[in-house]
Amino acid sequence: MITDNKTFNFKDTNGNDIQVDCETYEYSRGWGHRATLVYAGGKWYNFSKRKTYYNRTYERFKYESVLYSLFESFYNRKADKDNLDYIIAQLKDIADNESREAEKWFKAFESRYNALSDNTKEHIKNADIILTDKEQAESILKLSEAFDLLLK
Repeated sequence: MITDNKTFNFKDTNGNDIQVDCETYEYSRGWGHRATLVYAGGKWYNFSKRKTYYNRTYERFKYESVLYSLFESFYNRKADKDNLDYIIAQLKDIADNESREAEKWFKAFESRYNALSDNTKEHIKNADIILTDKEQAESILKLSEAFDLLLK
C-alpha cells in the first residue's frame, strides 16, 4: 500500500532536467521508500531503487537515503562521476535546508512551550504523551495554549 509520495527535480552538469518520483509503501512486516528515476537528460526511464525499514529511518529529509542509493546506482560509471557529484551536492543542499528549517521550527516550538504555564507543562508531563511527528507536536502545543487561555 502506498501511503505518501513526492517528486524531486534536479539538474545534471549540462543543465538538463532530472525527475525522480518517490513513494512510501507499507506491508505486513515493515515499510520503505522507493525512488524511481523518471526522466534524465532528455530520456525517459523507469529505474528504481528501494529501501526497506523495520523501525524508523534517521534522515535529514524524507527519501534522503533512497535518493542517494538511486543516484549512486544510476551514475555508477567513471564517466558519470561529475554528474553524480553534482547531484550529490544538490541532495546535500536539500538536507542542509531541511536541517535549518527543522532547527528554526524547534526553536519556535521551544519558545511557545516555555511560555506555557507551569500547570499546563505538568499536565503534559503527567499525560505521558509520545509524539512521533511535527503535526502531533503542533496539535498538542495548540491544545495546551488553548488550555492556558481558558485557565487565565
